[in-house]
Amino acid sequence: PTFTLDDIFNIPILDEILLYHIIGDYLLTNPGLISNNGKEITTLKPDGQTLLVNTDNYASMENYPLNEKGIYVKDQQIRNADLILTNVRAKNGVAHVVNKVLLPLFDTIVQIAASFPNQFSILVEAV
Repeated sequence: PTFTLDDIFNIPILDEILLYHIIGDYLLTNPGLISNNGKEITTLKPDGQTLLVNTDNYASMENYPLNEKGIYVKDQQIRNADLILTNVRAKNGVAHVVNKVLLPLFDTIVQIAASFPNQFSILVEAV
């Protein structure tokens, strides 16, 4: 499905989804993410949901630090997201760009339906 910006901004738990993309630590790929291989890292989502780090196929590339391969995170929906741009530094932290939206566990089925009303319009109306 195609989403407009209005669709995205109207997702009831957008703030929680965005906080699920942030951790409260400064982790560069090496040693930060590499040393967390196979471990869960806690996000800033208020209920403390985690992401699982996998660096089993890590290979430092010659354009380090922005072009490393073989690192992914697994979200609470058990979907892998590859890091496609790493170690992008800012004054207040470091960013790693992933190739898909990370999704936390939703609290209820109703919350899922309300977050995606175009796909679950009948269910949204029913509840």
